[in-house]
Amino acid sequence: MAQSKHTGRTAPLRFLVWTVSRSAVLESILLACSLAALAPESNAQTVLTMLDMPNVPYGQIWSRASAISADGRVVVGATSYTAFRWTASEGGSILSYGWSSANCVSADGSVIAGSLGTGRAARWTAGSGTLDIGALPGNTTAQPYAISLDGSTIVGFSTNGDSGDRGFVWTQASGIRSIGVLAGGSGSFATAVSADGAIVFGNSNATPVRWTHAEGLVPLSFDLPGSLLGAINWSSSSGGVLIGHTFGDGASWGMYVPFCSRDGAVQFLTQAREYFPAAASADAAVVVGMYRLAGGVERAFRWSADAGMMPLKDYLAARGADVSQWLSLNRASGVSADGRTIVGWGTRLADNATQAFIAVEPSLPDADGDGWPDSVDNCTAVLNPDQADCDHDGIGNACDVDGDFNANGVPDSCECLADLFVDRQVNGADLGVLLAFWGPVNPGFPQADMNRDGKVDGADLGHLLASWGPCTN
Repeated sequence: MAQSKHTGRTAPLRFLVWTVSRSAVLESILLACSLAALAPESNAQTVLTMLDMPNVPYGQIWSRASAISADGRVVVGATSYTAFRWTASEGGSILSYGWSSANCVSADGSVIAGSLGTGRAARWTAGSGTLDIGALPGNTTAQPYAISLDGSTIVGFSTNGDSGDRGFVWTQASGIRSIGVLAGGSGSFATAVSADGAIVFGNSNATPVRWTHAEGLVPLSFDLPGSLLGAINWSSSSGGVLIGHTFGDGASWGMYVPFCSRDGAVQFLTQAREYFPAAASADAAVVVGMYRLAGGVERAFRWSADAGMMPLKDYLAARGADVSQWLSLNRASGVSADGRTIVGWGTRLADNATQAFIAVEPSLPDADGDGWPDSVDNCTAVLNPDQADCDHDGIGNACDVDGDFNANGVPDSCECLADLFVDRQVNGADLGVLLAFWGPVNPGFPQADMNRDGKVDGADLGHLLASWGPCTN
């Protein structure tokens, strides 16, 4: 997630003045109909709140909420150039002083990514504090855009100001590395990532792209009309649903129409221009972001399959929220997995100051209490806030019945445990390794004890033989 919604940088985007068209007039008529249908439910009140911010040495000037955890409990952003973390119970707390920002957050709020005062990318956790993850070799700055559900993978862009931007992907094991650029291109941006961190999305040469370790950087194919160019702003857990926006047709720029792609099939969220989506609920039924009016005036929007495209302030007012303290809501930058909690920033009526906000609608049923409502939870019977689904079958690892020989919480269909020789094949070489370590587990090669029962025996041999052949995951 493309504009860096957290720092104000708009390197990959160039917004033009929006002009009223017939489609915009039609949307105004539809908006009036939508408002009439959005009366708050009985005993259900939507609440719009200004986020209370911690004191900073140079005074409280402004605050902006950049993202919210999937469970809707942790908000991150920047206040007067200082990265913050906020919860309803603890209020706001400082992550790092001095021109820092917190840009994205893991599903349960335990891992936060952003940038330090040095301009380098950073990762924050309660246990380890601040980790400087740096910038690409030869570059001076890096800005994270998105993070995997468990916080183990961070993506964004890195630059030195001269040679162009480069998308990056970071993991603890591999460090920071470039996703490259398309042939003939001058830059790239990594702006979204799948739940497990295996698939990265973004744009290069104004073309939507996908990156994986195996295939590298490749252009995405959409059924966009004509030769529209665009970028990806958000990805679903599996990577099958993408939210993005068009740039133009290669000759005419400034269209910026938001779209949703489900397995390559594109639906435009509006026919109006100058709309920039930022985030979506887990099922992409709710999309939030920003649109621009004449003169570059920004306003937050909310789109849903049932209500369509609406100014966020109008939507919240129709749902019973008190919007009287706000001159405007300018950007919606994040939304929880269930689509019921939205964060961003607006302009206070009292003093025209920029203030972070959180808007909360009444919650949906959540049987296991993991912060993911039953309607989008991939495992409703077991608490699994990370929503890990390694084989992308729609069933969370915690509920997957594919078998788990080593009891590590990852289905066997997602691992190749018997590949002891680590050559992506289970064959005689692996059998030889297993037989060489037969008996009580050897501290020098514990991998041979595949089921972790303290010995290499017939059970491990049986699993190896059942897995014989090429690894399929």
